Amino acid sequence: MKQKQILLVEPDPSLAEPLAFWLRSQGYRPEMAATIKDAMLRAVHHPPSVVLLDLDLPDADGLELLESMRRSEQLEHIPAVVLTRRADKQTVLRAAELGACGYLLKQAFSLSQLDAKLQAAKWVRVGTPRVVGEAKTLATEESGTRPSAEQLPPDTDPAETLRALKPVLTRPDLVEAIERGGELRAMSPTVTQILKLTNNPRVSAESIVKTIRLDHAVALKIMKLANSSVFARGEPVSSVQRAVTRLGMEQVRQVVMNIGVMESFANAALPEGLSLPGFWEHAMAVGLIAAELSAENKAFDAETAFTLGLLHDVGRLVLAEQLPEKYAEVMAVADRAGLSLHEVEKRMLLDDHAEVMERLLRGWGMPRDLAEPIVLHHASMGTIRRQSPSRMVESATLALADRLASAMLLGHTGSGSVYPTRSFIEALTVPDRVLTRIIEHVPSELSELKLAMLAGEDAGVWRTRADTLRERMTGRFDPVVISPDPLGDPVHLFCNELRSGIGDPRDANLLVVHLPHAGQRAAVSNLVRTAEAEDIGRKLPMLVLSPLETIMPDLSLMESRVHRRLRMPFRVDRFIDHCNALNGAEEAPLKRAG
Repeated sequence: MKQKQILLVEPDPSLAEPLAFWLRSQGYRPEMAATIKDAMLRAVHHPPSVVLLDLDLPDADGLELLESMRRSEQLEHIPAVVLTRRADKQTVLRAAELGACGYLLKQAFSLSQLDAKLQAAKWVRVGTPRVVGEAKTLATEESGTRPSAEQLPPDTDPAETLRALKPVLTRPDLVEAIERGGELRAMSPTVTQILKLTNNPRVSAESIVKTIRLDHAVALKIMKLANSSVFARGEPVSSVQRAVTRLGMEQVRQVVMNIGVMESFANAALPEGLSLPGFWEHAMAVGLIAAELSAENKAFDAETAFTLGLLHDVGRLVLAEQLPEKYAEVMAVADRAGLSLHEVEKRMLLDDHAEVMERLLRGWGMPRDLAEPIVLHHASMGTIRRQSPSRMVESATLALADRLASAMLLGHTGSGSVYPTRSFIEALTVPDRVLTRIIEHVPSELSELKLAMLAGEDAGVWRTRADTLRERMTGRFDPVVISPDPLGDPVHLFCNELRSGIGDPRDANLLVVHLPHAGQRAAVSNLVRTAEAEDIGRKLPMLVLSPLETIMPDLSLMESRVHRRLRMPFRVDRFIDHCNALNGAEEAPLKRAG
């Protein structure tokens, strides 16, 4: 049977390669392109049966490709399925007008949905009444008239649940809540005065020192920070004057802003699942890791990197404090459906916490270079390259720091998700020694910094995130973790923090396999065989983490084995549920090699 040719237009190789692998398994012959120019050349030389298209392309809007096809006598009747992150009604309607007979969101699709759209597309020709009718239905569904999440059955695909979520407030309500949460009058007079002084390029350092000395708490925190691992250079400082000299004017402004933000939320009433100690612990961990990364790439200073880390999730505090009932509902939906919290924020609150923080930074008069990385700290590496080319290093540094801190279970800001790291490590060319230093030293530096930034708090006795999660495990968690690039791998980091014992493979009771993309199937499968034959000595239950349900180890490894699969990125609570289900399902011993 002749294969159907499909033109896959996707600029992100981390998605394009798995999609192409899956398309081949479904009987398609994929032709791949990453730009509009390349896509048109390929379409003209080898007209496809259907086009699968992203809209965020590096050389132009993907809608322009559809427009060019409709103007071509050779290509005008070829249907298209759009797979993109853009969900606004205007874009959906325009895509429908240009012959898109399917429209799926990257952040909320399943392969079964994609297969259904492609199957339907193979039988239509653009311009027929059937296509027009389906396009109108598509636009209606994507613009928000679908069933609500509560109306969907409990076993509904999480992606479908995300698409069904509706806003729980209006845009003016959101703006009002952000403005309430961002009012500077909540900051102390000392902080407000220092921010005012540091905005004046002609102000003297002595004037700033005198103002700082008026507030003992602020002065003490500035001195502790000047002596901390983030800012320390040389001998310890013993006075406010020397601390200000060491930090410099811009760094003093950043430090005071950090102190002011933390003070302003000191009495915030937060919904269950969010705590200020855990929140600030994660924020400081991200700051420390970002500072380590920036010290290596030297693209920007460590003090700015630390500030990015400390402030990156503050928008979540504003949403939780100003909209407590609605935000509790957002968190509950994310937990129930196994969705990323920032994706649910975007659907139900119209902006996610990163976009909220951008508004706050503008209102506080902070430098623009802080806003862009914060807005993109949940974005993929491909999105950062496209949307933030001038600040790619800063944005990627913050995103990687956030992912590493989450995987290392350093604090908790309510998200509860673990994300891939490899594309960021490669884009920033992070050396192994830097990753090793982060893993080995940041936790102890974080303990020191908690005491510096949270004077008066009993920071030394906070319960760790790992301790809290271990209580949810129904038995031992002593896994052998398999991945192609172990150092800096989020699954390795997460399992090492959560494990019950010391990690001796002979005592293992679970195999956790991270398979980042289809091209690594053979390598990872061989690692599993070697580990079980030489180190473990028996076949273990297996939990596989991969970005698509079709990406699994070799079939021979899965036959007659108790196993489960979890999509990457994963929710921590779902990971624990799977491990609890696999606990006690150990298989019979294998014969040791030799």
